[in-house]
Amino acid sequence: MVVNGSRAHLPQARARYQSALLPICLQVSPEILRQRLENRGRENASEINARLARAARYTPQDCHTLNNDGSLRQSVDTLLSLIHQKEKHHACL
Repeated sequence: MVVNGSRAHLPQARARYQSALLPICLQVSPEILRQRLENRGRENASEINARLARAARYTPQDCHTLNNDGSLRQSVDTLLSLIHQKEKHHACL
């Protein structure tokens, strides 16, 4: 199961699912994030700047980081690879 959840709820998910959880944090460079947000056209400049500031402050801990600067295909391939690695590790326990 893949869940898109808030970073704020990660501690609760860890407590509930423990070693079965595979937390993956998507990271994107500020330049790419700004470009994507501007292209969507749903947020004004100050909202985009606030999003960029929040993203810069967040440092994932105990998370697999998935770089989302590339294409959707690249991100999906990396995600599937991380899931496969977790399955192999979990099966060995």
